[in-house]
Amino acid sequence: MALVQALGKPAGLRTFRELADSFMDTVKSHGNLSDRIDVLFDRYEERSIKEGTRVIRSGSVKTVRRIISNTDVKLPDNWKSFIGLDANKANLASFLSEELLKDGCFDGKQVIVS
Repeated sequence: MALVQALGKPAGLRTFRELADSFMDTVKSHGNLSDRIDVLFDRYEERSIKEGTRVIRSGSVKTVRRIISNTDVKLPDNWKSFIGLDANKANLASFLSEELLKDGCFDGKQVIVS
């Protein structure tokens, strides 16, 4: 999820399909010299020490639940309120994982998604 956090909501992107394309382009560019690309997403469990830290870190940001039901779902206007909710991050990780595995544009590289 560090790459997703670093990318944030790139300017000019409107849908989760466009975000997935941007994410995959970045993954490909970082792995262009490798035979294997590993993509690891965090797990977000409700009852954990990390959850308490995330709640404190998010402060007074009002979070908004957005379900990514297909690639045409519009990106939220306020990325911080979207990414501040663990359910959204888990849904985004699942969506990006599926998109990575069905992309087929990794030029014979082994892609591991976890």
